[in-house]
Amino acid sequence: MSLRIQHRGIDETVYSEQVYGKRFTIFYNASSQPVLVLDGDVLATGTSTTPGTSQPITLTVDHPYAANGGTYCDQSQTFYITAGGSYLIVNGWAGTGTKVIERKAS
Repeated sequence: MSLRIQHRGIDETVYSEQVYGKRFTIFYNASSQPVLVLDGDVLATGTSTTPGTSQPITLTVDHPYAANGGTYCDQSQTFYITAGGSYLIVNGWAGTGTKVIERKAS
């Protein structure tokens, strides 16, 4: 399974085994560029924008296996985040307990 993140010049695909249980964030640096980070490692840096503006971020899940009834579970959703903020990308692949969230959100 994979997760694709598209936001202001960032177009990054990660796989469930890469991100599960890890701190996955997006924040804006001093140059107002979004930075995608996985456990302290920068994965991608996007194009700058005006702080305080609403910006779209699209998250797409690619589930390569058919579910009950033979249909695939792929999903895509566009959200809006405020440029200049910091955001935690919470992901759960199958049964995720609250301990993972509590550990990574603190």
